[in-house]
Order: sequence, then C-alpha cells, then structure tokens
Amino acid sequence: MKTATVPEPRTAATLAARRRKTEISLERVHEAITRLRRETAQISVTTPPWQRPKTTAPGCSPTRTTNAKRPGANAH
Repeated sequence: MKTATVPEPRTAATLAARRRKTEISLERVHEAITRLRRETAQISVTTPPWQRPKTTAPGCSPTRTTNAKRPGANAH
C-alpha cells in the first residue's frame, strides 16, 4: 500500500486550480459587497426555494395572489 504525503502532480495542479477559482469567486463577492456598501444600497439575502417552508405557518394569511384568485379565502 502506498501512502503519499505529497499529492501526485496532476492532483496537486487540480487542487491548486480549484483553490484559485474559489479565491477569484470570493474576491468577486467581496468586491460586489463593497460596491453595494459604497452606493449605500440595501443588501438583502433570500432563502433558496428548496429551503423555504412548503406550507403557510399557522396564523399567516395567504398571499395577495391567492386572495385575488379566491376572494373568500381570508374570510373568517
């Protein structure tokens, strides 16, 4: 069995390329945030669709779209 402490050349090159790509992406994000702060824009974060709850929480009213389609939906 071979135990390598130093990655093979191709593996090392692949890891280095992936690391550099990640660094470039993070740099772009930081630049965008800095630009937004400089412009005093409101920064918001949205939840991805796959992490949003599937149903409406108890006590919440339906959306305006639902109310428009079913006028009596909100009536108690």
